[in-house]
Amino acid sequence: MVQSKTVQTGASSGDQTRCDPGVTRSRAEVVFMPGERPSVEETSERLFGRKLAGWQYAALAGAPDDALVEVGTDAGGLYIEISQTAAGSYCGVFLLHRTKGQLVVSNDALRIHRQSMQRRGLGLRIFARQLDGAIALGVGRIETVAGRRESENGYYTWPRFGFDGWLPLAMRLILPSGLEEARTVLDLMELEVGRRWWKQHGVTLKVVFDTRPRSRSRRAFERYLLSKLGPRGKRVPLQPSEANGKIGKWARAAGKCHLHQHMQSQQSAFTRPLLSPSLRL
Repeated sequence: MVQSKTVQTGASSGDQTRCDPGVTRSRAEVVFMPGERPSVEETSERLFGRKLAGWQYAALAGAPDDALVEVGTDAGGLYIEISQTAAGSYCGVFLLHRTKGQLVVSNDALRIHRQSMQRRGLGLRIFARQLDGAIALGVGRIETVAGRRESENGYYTWPRFGFDGWLPLAMRLILPSGLEEARTVLDLMELEVGRRWWKQHGVTLKVVFDTRPRSRSRRAFERYLLSKLGPRGKRVPLQPSEANGKIGKWARAAGKCHLHQHMQSQQSAFTRPLLSPSLRL
């Protein structure tokens, strides 16, 4: 999207230790969009009370180590775009703003293009790293549109990660016996029969992840990690090539992962041309 890269801000190879508890510095290359460094730094100071380091922008997007992270501003907030520079396997757009005194990240798009990279947990790893960074930087919630189309499975995957949203009335009217009391998508996702029903009948929803400790979202994400990793947890490399396990601690133990349901959907005020809100894992 951006041809010229004005300033590199990423951590060096020897600068990967955690500065915020539980957060590992990404090795991703972080650059400002052309001419936007002053506005990015001014916006960061207004939102966070300080300028952010390059690796912190990467953390807000959950950027893998092989990503290019491009940072700009839009409508008074931050605009962060990630992409894989070598193979072009994935890309994402993330927006950060303050609403009613609360820092909010909008996952506007996350797409894994190559079929060989889908359904291998890369989306989960990106989100887990993002969540660690968001919590460390004081973000109150993460929101997205959980889409359902032929090329999207976000309607199912984001709720599996702990995102919640109100079920449309039309959906509630057709809930089967045993699920008729469900009001939100997490009400369904907490039951195996509910997950099966939603996977077949689910629709596009606005959903929110509440980052507060012991929130419903965080508990749901921890349970999902346990189902993937087992009760003891283990390190999982962020990319298939990194089998040495030197990526962060997000999966070291599911119960400790920095991971609810703040049912407050906000219309995005950002004006940059954006990718389609989607998740294909």
